[in-house]
Amino acid sequence: MVCRLSTRLLNICIASLCRAHRLDKAETVIADSIRLGILPDAVTCNNLIDAYCQLVGVDAAYHVLDRMREAGISPDVVSYNSLMAGAAMERLLPLLQGLFEEMCQKDIHPDVWSFNTLMLVSSNQGNRMTPIRSFGIL
Repeated sequence: MVCRLSTRLLNICIASLCRAHRLDKAETVIADSIRLGILPDAVTCNNLIDAYCQLVGVDAAYHVLDRMREAGISPDVVSYNSLMAGAAMERLLPLLQGLFEEMCQKDIHPDVWSFNTLMLVSSNQGNRMTPIRSFGIL
């Protein structure tokens, strides 16, 4: 119970620091928590991915995904949706398509957010539904 509560508190701290645009402090808190034996989970990393997408860029956020894998934390649909939203903000349709394909290859099932992001960017760029058809979904 204490470990679960500690990870929960860690996630609250990381989310707060990310909202305050203090990614450096968030990274420091994660490193300190690991030293204390409180391990981050997917929620912790998803908060970082979202913040990096908004504040730094989708490339920096993708490195968080790599760090998740190295730590043995499995990325989930929220991880990829955050990356896809970051690619959408930067209007990077090829990257968005690549992330969607990577998500499907890793057997992470897309949800409504995944498809909405894909359709929004493709329709804004005049490629109505092309990305979805290219993956054999429709």
